[in-house]
Amino acid sequence: MKAAYRPHIIGWLLFLGYDYFDYFSKGDVDFQGLMIVSSYNLILILTFYLSYFYLSDLVPGANALLKTILIISLGILGFILTRYFIQEILFEIFFGFSNYYRDDFAYYILDNIWRGAVPVTGGMLVRLVEKKNEDEKYQLRLKQEKTAAELSFLRSQINPHFLFNTMSFLYSEAFTIDEKLANTILKLSELLRYALESAKADKINIGKEVTILNNYIDIFKNRFEGKCFIDFDYTNTDQSLEIEPLLLLPFVENAFKHGVSSDSEHPLRIKLKTAGRQLYFDCQNRINRFQKDESSGIGIGNVRKRLDLLYPGLYNLEIAKKEDEGNFQVSLEITL
Repeated sequence: MKAAYRPHIIGWLLFLGYDYFDYFSKGDVDFQGLMIVSSYNLILILTFYLSYFYLSDLVPGANALLKTILIISLGILGFILTRYFIQEILFEIFFGFSNYYRDDFAYYILDNIWRGAVPVTGGMLVRLVEKKNEDEKYQLRLKQEKTAAELSFLRSQINPHFLFNTMSFLYSEAFTIDEKLANTILKLSELLRYALESAKADKINIGKEVTILNNYIDIFKNRFEGKCFIDFDYTNTDQSLEIEPLLLLPFVENAFKHGVSSDSEHPLRIKLKTAGRQLYFDCQNRINRFQKDESSGIGIGNVRKRLDLLYPGLYNLEIAKKEDEGNFQVSLEITL
């Protein structure tokens, strides 16, 4: 049983316990009275949770006050009509008695307005308070996770200036020996610098992300010269748009790590394009059936969590492993 519902159960047990204790303590107990009390409590609980689960979600937004008044009024009307149908119509048909003996529907409505207002407003208020607490806990968890990530990042930084100065030295030394090796060191240095600097930025131009993807691809091409075939198409991309940094690289890393890029007839295909505020990214590779490396990188699962946090409700990620065709495909669409 979820802990969140324990206060509800305890609250209703206390309420019903008091109500039935009060009824039985009067001594005038009969079938009619017990049916009236029980049906009233049932309608009360049903109205409360109808308001709790559905009506509370309709309050926020423009004209919130007017919407709230309208929703509460409809909830009260629903309570009145339900009670009238059960106690005044069904009870009369099946048991030969009803609750009210006055044949005045206007009086019935007036007498039940406050009775219906209690569960309707109560359900809405309880749910809104719970939502507020849930949001506060969620924001606190995000803050804690961010703090933990920042701390982990700081611990992983072993003097980045020293790192880049050393790589600059290696680049200058390698340039006199092998220009291709020197360029690979330079691209790796740019990749590391981007990874460190992007951790401080909320958004980055897609153009910079494209540059890093190209650098990453070039490193593999230099590493496996003549045996690495990649088709990267980003010609229809508005590179001035902004995206969360290092969001696309894990998919390319995953394709290199678990796919086959050495087949010239089936190259690793990467396509990036934008249309308005929509970004489309597609990465397709042949499945490496002999790959046994199970070391963990960033991982698609972690990228999906980042997408949930950064673009909630604004993205669609589809991952398809087509065994019959021997292909693995990742398709991502984001509203930037």
